[in-house]
Amino acid sequence: YAPEILAKAETGFLNWLEWKKMVNLRVVSLEESMVSEAHCFGMTPDIVGYVTDKIAMVDLKTSNGVYADHLIQLATYGGGW
Repeated sequence: YAPEILAKAETGFLNWLEWKKMVNLRVVSLEESMVSEAHCFGMTPDIVGYVTDKIAMVDLKTSNGVYADHLIQLATYGGGW
């Protein structure tokens, strides 16, 4: 890989490690499929675990921006379903 690609990958990984430590991430499950029968949709968060001692769904993104489908996904995760 080109040096600039490797540098970006290393920066992203180091930022991930820093965030993980900062929020005391404790993983419960990875890539677990879930279904809301009440709202008729399914999802597969990357991580279900504890973030600052509260259960949370974590979805990792590698894009350079925030897109409409990211916002829809976020709304479903926080919808209290």
